[in-house]
Amino acid sequence: MQIISFVEEILLAVFVIFLVLSSLFFLAIQLLRQQEPQQGYRATGRALVMIPCKGIDLTLDKTFSSLKEQDYDNYEIVCIVDSETDPSVEYIRRSGLRFITSNYRCNGCSGKVRALCTALHEFRDFDIYVIGDSDIIANSNWLRTLISPLSDESVGLATTFPLFVPQGGFWSQFKSVWGMVGHSMMKSNRTRFGWGGSLAFRKDLINDSMDQFCASVSDDIALSKICAAKGKRIEYMQKATPDIVVNENFSSFMEWANRQVALSVSSGNNVLKFGLAYFIGQSFLIVSAVVLSIFLNPVFLLLLVPFVTQSIRYRKYHGKLGFFVPLIEFLLPFIYTYNLLHSVTHEEIQWRGSVYNLRGGK
Repeated sequence: MQIISFVEEILLAVFVIFLVLSSLFFLAIQLLRQQEPQQGYRATGRALVMIPCKGIDLTLDKTFSSLKEQDYDNYEIVCIVDSETDPSVEYIRRSGLRFITSNYRCNGCSGKVRALCTALHEFRDFDIYVIGDSDIIANSNWLRTLISPLSDESVGLATTFPLFVPQGGFWSQFKSVWGMVGHSMMKSNRTRFGWGGSLAFRKDLINDSMDQFCASVSDDIALSKICAAKGKRIEYMQKATPDIVVNENFSSFMEWANRQVALSVSSGNNVLKFGLAYFIGQSFLIVSAVVLSIFLNPVFLLLLVPFVTQSIRYRKYHGKLGFFVPLIEFLLPFIYTYNLLHSVTHEEIQWRGSVYNLRGGK
């Protein structure tokens, strides 16, 4: 009996050491993900801002106003709609912006990619092309800041990531915190990606890759792959961060989260492998800390320090997050794990009223 008890104590000690090391690992990742100093870039070139529109977003008028009031002179805006009967056309006309109808023929592409390819083929005499989602509210230096890295030939894509501003209850807050993970990923070269809500590139990036781009479901994933294939860097411009007002319920949030993760997973197998390892590890640490604190000693709650410090960092950075943040931070790994597993078992995503097969198009 004494031998069994001794073995049990050794196993418990090894388990606790493993949990402590895991907690320190997640804490270290937070500290290592620091934004690199941005170079003294200067915006140059004639830019076209392309805004695919479908339906009416919560802040469509504010989106158009913010894009019209940029402090960069050499740019034009074009909105792209599926048809002139789209509800957004009334808002576009009221804002005084130009719009065209999406007519590019492509197989397997999403409605957004079709719209962008229509604009890219119709407007060929610009130096820089910028993708802006119809729900962003941009600050006055958004465009100038976003396109400035493209003055460096080694940069293929310039991007940023939004702050989701919650309007509504718990799931709006949840989406806001969920989105903060994207900001963390942007701060590291290894996890950075092009975000299609605010994305800029020179026309020479896709001159010889239009067929590849125009056959894709996700514009940002396609552009990120093209950028990587050409050995170009993706530059993250934090100062160009736009706001997106969100009003979510559980169903709309989960549809959105499942789609975002599925698109990320479709960009490469490593996303799924590393994502599952990371978020299952976090989930295991949370459950273990709670169980050990209940049955052995409350001191094991100290294993949760990385999640508490992350909550503090998020609230300090965002400024518009409520008091749900600590709770959301503890729930987040479980939701992310579900999103990742859902992406394995479901080949289709829903996007703006259409269903797309990630392995075979629409």
